[in-house]
Amino acid sequence: PRPLATQVVYNLVVRQIEMEHLPFAQRYGLHVTGYNPLGGGLLAGKHHPGEPPKGSRFDRNPMYQRRYWSERMFRFVDGLREIAASAQLSLVDMVYAWTASRPGLDSILVGPASVEHLDAAISGCALTLPVPVMVRIGELQAGFDGTDVLAKIRRHSAVPVIVCSGRDSEDDRIRTLNLGADDFVVKPFSFAELEARVRAVLRRGNSEPAATCLIRGELVVDRDTRTVTVRDKSV
Repeated sequence: PRPLATQVVYNLVVRQIEMEHLPFAQRYGLHVTGYNPLGGGLLAGKHHPGEPPKGSRFDRNPMYQRRYWSERMFRFVDGLREIAASAQLSLVDMVYAWTASRPGLDSILVGPASVEHLDAAISGCALTLPVPVMVRIGELQAGFDGTDVLAKIRRHSAVPVIVCSGRDSEDDRIRTLNLGADDFVVKPFSFAELEARVRAVLRRGNSEPAATCLIRGELVVDRDTRTVTVRDKSV
């Protein structure tokens, strides 16, 4: 018999299935269940930087810590908290409502530790977020699209970086290359092409960072184009 359903990690920060898995499932009529909607509790706003609390899902759990426990993720949650507060929503309600609204996601698997947690999941999934809230969440996500990680790498290392992305606009490609990527490959691509691009980058053997930008936090000074941006906005 053919497969009928898939179960995959999906939440506000882990969204890789949007690129290929969801379109595939829709094409072949697969039911998609997303799990880990609160990111182990991180997206509920219950954790803070430092050592993971004893007994939490992050305690002695290297996989969860690699996935979520970082300064970058905590900054993202801070941004979500501000959006929720301005809309007079609880962070949990907003996170569940966003997840339940995603096209292609048929159901959400929750792991409540109490009846109260279950009630929160049910009520949150029943909400419809206002358009301005969805727009603000989208803007926040756009700021955490991976280029912030690339910029951080380029402050300390000249290691070759090839970006594989579903974004194919010229602006996305130029911005990513200017931030220090050695190459930019648009999905879908063949592994033969990717292998060839990896070999080409390794042949170049750059000893200096590829970026032509001076980067300090959210400030980017591009020496080639003589432009200055803060949070991707021209100054």
